[in-house]
Amino acid sequence: MSRDHRRQTKFFICYRRDDEPSYARWIQDIFAARYEDVFMDTEGIPAGAEFRPAIQQKIEDCDVVVVLIGPKWVETMQKLAIEELDYVRMEIALALKLQKVVVPVCFAGAAEPKASEIHWQVRPMLNERHARTLNHKTGDSKEIKGLIDSIEQTIANEEALITRARLKKEAEELDKIRPASGLALVYFVNFVSEVVHRIDQLQTNGAEHLNLIEVTERGGKAPIHSFGLERSAREKLRLHIVIPPRVAMLERHRLEPVSTSLKQAVIQSAGSARPFFVDAWPTNEGYQFIDFPKPLTVVNNWIQRRLEQKRPDPDSQSWKDLEDGELKHFQLMLEWWLADPNNDPKLKDRVRLIRFTGREEDLGWLSRYWPT
Repeated sequence: MSRDHRRQTKFFICYRRDDEPSYARWIQDIFAARYEDVFMDTEGIPAGAEFRPAIQQKIEDCDVVVVLIGPKWVETMQKLAIEELDYVRMEIALALKLQKVVVPVCFAGAAEPKASEIHWQVRPMLNERHARTLNHKTGDSKEIKGLIDSIEQTIANEEALITRARLKKEAEELDKIRPASGLALVYFVNFVSEVVHRIDQLQTNGAEHLNLIEVTERGGKAPIHSFGLERSAREKLRLHIVIPPRVAMLERHRLEPVSTSLKQAVIQSAGSARPFFVDAWPTNEGYQFIDFPKPLTVVNNWIQRRLEQKRPDPDSQSWKDLEDGELKHFQLMLEWWLADPNNDPKLKDRVRLIRFTGREEDLGWLSRYWPT
């Protein structure tokens, strides 16, 4: 922990006035020499302020409560066990409730109390923490250094726990958000808009297309069809995005037979040495491009977490309802991105988005792989 960070830590020193008060003042001096904000007792309360609300506010504002346990500490707590105004007990109970770092420190020969000896409201202070012991009252004491080091390590540990808890809570809240929106955006930016841009990109004079497009057998090199560069050669070319009835149909072992039955389009780019590959299939209007949005496969992992079961049944109605909602949401968001007025006006016309039902005449061949 950095020195600046240590000095920003706010301390509240909790002690009993009839239990070696001079020792408490000495401890306060030790902390005040190292930290900028150290509160103890009435010195930090403005004249005329109500004592209890002021003390409560100080505990709420602090980071660490140091509880000084002297020889009379347990005895006094037991005597005041049924009293409402045991300020020490109230201060510790409030600090524990507010999840402050509470550090018990035994001094002047006092032993660490047993949980059974103290009031139930403050027992967690000892159940969850080990008390430090100070035997000597010397400014150079190794015990003081050990106490400071221990407190700073405790603060670091508590902050790490708080950070992990915060991140966990934030992540859990974010995980409740449907993934379809993000998936649709990533798919649109990284694939859909890139394919359409390469199809429609024109030469500087605008007379012809810039990028060469060839169709080959899957894995082959020799073209079996080439799209001309003239503008009229690509008027009917569309990218057909097919969303399946079930997400599982996009898994590799289910999608591979579909892909094997298709051709492969290779779209070159004047600005890149790497070509872009898209599936293609022959239709009455020539070769058309087709794609199945594989990013949707992560939806199944999300559904499993939502159902909070070790092995939820993908054929259960609860699973199907969540899955259908995500597929519809993905389609809606993709349609929204396609209709964005900031896009090239030709982009929407170049893309056909289908939620496959098996009734699409030109996609009847898919029913062999995706029975509905």
